[in-house]
Amino acid sequence: MADKNNKDKIKKPSIFTGLRGQFFAIGLISVVLLALSVVFVSIFVIKTAMNGQVKDELQGCVAYIEGYYDQIEGDFKLVIVDDTGYIYKGDTDITEDYSMLDMFSGAFDADVSIFCSGTRVLTTFKDADHNRLVNTGSAYTVI
Repeated sequence: MADKNNKDKIKKPSIFTGLRGQFFAIGLISVVLLALSVVFVSIFVIKTAMNGQVKDELQGCVAYIEGYYDQIEGDFKLVIVDDTGYIYKGDTDITEDYSMLDMFSGAFDADVSIFCSGTRVLTTFKDADHNRLVNTGSAYTVI
């Protein structure tokens, strides 16, 4: 009966014991590390590619807006009358001309704001009452 109790106490060998088990463990660890490396490299490559694509699209949007306003002769200037700012391109007052910005916003599904000295002077952003969010700052760095 003592032999039977000793047999019950003998542990079965684990998959990781012995030479075969050690090779298996090394192989498994290598595969897991390789898979993690591939995942992290893939994430970095995809993130870099997406950032590049977004940057290219934004530069295209800026070129589109600049091209539109370049059709009007003169430079941009801010004229303040009675604490109200007016944006001019040459002699043309563009303060309330949202037609191009609204067309652009609809075509590209993007909102646009034009800033002067850190203040939003033209925008497609609207509040809950559909008023344009002009004469406000930005929560982000203005570029």
